[in-house]
Amino acid sequence: MAFFRLRLRSLFARTAAAIAVALIVYDLFSHAVLGYFLVGPMARRSADDLAQLMTLTAEMSVGMVDRNSDTPGSPPVDGAGLRLAEPGRPLTPGRYNPYLEFLEDSLRRRTGESVVIGQDSDGSDDWLWVDLATASGEVRLGFAARRLEIYPGAVVMVLLLVGALLTFGTALVYVRRITRPLARLSEAAGRVGQGEFTAPVPETGPEEIAGLTRSFNLMTRQVKELLAARTTMLAGISHDLRTPLARLGLSLELLSVRHDPELVERMRRDLEVMNSLIGEFLDIARGLEAEERVPVVLREMLDAIADDGRRIGEADVSVTGPSCRIVTRPVALRRVLMNLVDNALRYGGGKPVAITLRREADACAIHVLDQGPGIPEAERELVFRPFYRIEQSRNSASGGSGLGLSVAMQLAEVNGWELQLLPGPQGGTDAVLRIPDSGPCHRAKMPDGAATPRV
Repeated sequence: MAFFRLRLRSLFARTAAAIAVALIVYDLFSHAVLGYFLVGPMARRSADDLAQLMTLTAEMSVGMVDRNSDTPGSPPVDGAGLRLAEPGRPLTPGRYNPYLEFLEDSLRRRTGESVVIGQDSDGSDDWLWVDLATASGEVRLGFAARRLEIYPGAVVMVLLLVGALLTFGTALVYVRRITRPLARLSEAAGRVGQGEFTAPVPETGPEEIAGLTRSFNLMTRQVKELLAARTTMLAGISHDLRTPLARLGLSLELLSVRHDPELVERMRRDLEVMNSLIGEFLDIARGLEAEERVPVVLREMLDAIADDGRRIGEADVSVTGPSCRIVTRPVALRRVLMNLVDNALRYGGGKPVAITLRREADACAIHVLDQGPGIPEAERELVFRPFYRIEQSRNSASGGSGLGLSVAMQLAEVNGWELQLLPGPQGGTDAVLRIPDSGPCHRAKMPDGAATPRV
């Protein structure tokens, strides 16, 4: 058993073995059923018909045989393919044939005596003979051996065997066509696990296999992009941290010589920059962690984010729209929305920011609209890259670190949300976050005793 388990580890081998066993069982069962219900009864009926013909011929042919003839048989009787011969010479039993057993049994029932069918010891093997007792004496009657050359059982067996082989061969070809894409997928998964991102796996085979391959290629591309983004972030953070650290080192040397409040303030700002960079990177790590999905009332979360935005910004933040309750990951969602609102406040030129919540057929859409200069169409996708800024300087006074929108996009992709940057109806940028739900958004009605998660 251990050998078979070892040899049948592949899907192709196991499927082939299962099909082969099923076909063998089916062939044996079919052969037994056809033999018992079809071939056997037909053979018995044929033997009964021949036995009746032979007994009638024997009774009608007494005295027709020339007892002085040296020939083992006479011409056929009445064109029935039977011959009469002189009894007396011993009969030699022929080869085993089930039909002869049926015929002997039928003759025995008709004559009431033991009957043996065999070959004449002095005659040809082309004829089979039997001694039948009649009222007028014993008669030796023969029939051509070619009557036994019809093998219905063998025909049935051959047909079943050929059908099984064709079915098995066709099944093997089809199973190979199914398992080949799976084998390629397994090899590609092993390479991806080792960090090798090769060409996409061909999306061939049945629709289900092609869909699985398509999903794998998409996952591979996303993993590759995620690793590239992580690498870029690490490189960018290390680069951006090096500048304030150098300034801090220089400031510490100057502080050892003289105390300067302005120098201390610059050191404090450098520490804030470093803390902000580290915090944004940690936000990504927390957002990518597995977080439980819980019911969230979006309007309450948006109101809280708007209050925070009004406290830290210099512009008004308004929220409009119905209350939607969805089941989602609240920590990641709050981080994405806070980044979008912070980006709108930073580049909105001090003008009001409008947050609009809309219900759609299968999602809740959140619009964060600012009244800033907007983003050029050619750069609407580029701003989602880590450390990409439309204002190319690295000065935090004129913009952020370039991680806010990148963090928002990565968290959105991980959670299956859709994030887009569109031009505002009257200028500015409209950041749209669509959150799919298991059903249409509806007016919030939390279960008794349940509370909206605070995040």
